[in-house]
Amino acid sequence: MGGNPLRWNGTSNSVRKLGLSPFLTTFLLQQALLPESPRYLLLKGRQVEARNALGRLMSLPASSPEVEAEAVEISTALAVEQQVGKSTYLDCFKNNDNRNGFRTWTGILLQGVRSTNI
Repeated sequence: MGGNPLRWNGTSNSVRKLGLSPFLTTFLLQQALLPESPRYLLLKGRQVEARNALGRLMSLPASSPEVEAEAVEISTALAVEQQVGKSTYLDCFKNNDNRNGFRTWTGILLQGVRSTNI
């Protein structure tokens, strides 16, 4: 009888010999092969590379008006985010002027109440 091809007990699997799971291997390959996002490139001040990446995503030349408009829109959004300041996920649970903490905890409580069987 043939063995199960999905079993890990074989000695011929080089990924297994390295101690890497297929998921980790796939993730590492994606990180190495995928290009950086235009938003990240604009955040780092790499304007030309960002426009080239946008051009590839939009299937347009990097010098086209559509690519330029998109780059300006992303840059504007980044500027607004920087004006607002840094925040963390922990800020969702703290009360502030916007009452984010109250809304977060109310949502958690309501979800908990809805999921109980009475």
